[in-house]
Amino acid sequence: MATIYPIVEGHGEVASVPKLLGRMGVVIAPEQFIKCLPPHRLPRNQLLDPIKLGHALAIAIKRLRSCPAPAAILILMDADDDRPAELVRQLKAQHQAQFDAMRHSIVFAVREIEAWFLAANMTQAAHPDLRPDCPVIEFPEQVADAKGAFAKRILPDGIYTSSVDQVRFVSKMDLQAARRAPSFDKLWRDMEVILGS
Repeated sequence: MATIYPIVEGHGEVASVPKLLGRMGVVIAPEQFIKCLPPHRLPRNQLLDPIKLGHALAIAIKRLRSCPAPAAILILMDADDDRPAELVRQLKAQHQAQFDAMRHSIVFAVREIEAWFLAANMTQAAHPDLRPDCPVIEFPEQVADAKGAFAKRILPDGIYTSSVDQVRFVSKMDLQAARRAPSFDKLWRDMEVILGS
């Protein structure tokens, strides 16, 4: 059994990340059950605050130390207009000792997690709340407003609320197609490493 402690930014991720990790685990390591601990939510300004994130990491490490390997921390948030590589370097520099103490993955969705929905082949999902002819978005991570684009181009009624809807669409996204989004592919590769131990 693998145990993951997610630290996430939004209310939508609190519900959707455990579902997403569970689906990924079935594909990546079907012999291994993923236990996803309840996500620790920190708004963006607190995730980027060294004291607030340091406190969350301390809680995560304490919880995971009693779990059998593999066990890991997952930090997941939107990059917005920032450069993910620079944000990762910043966090690693601020919390190097804590990251050295526990296996971890740091993923910044470019630009928003909804870009992963744009990357996924939602036409094949046969979801009643999706247009039957969902367009293929060629470069999903270059869409400035992924939430808005998902609502306008994929949903028939044009209405999307991440705190309510994100978990519904995570359950239907084509995971392999979503790997067209480099930030989702990074999450996938990180999970391969974590689950491969």
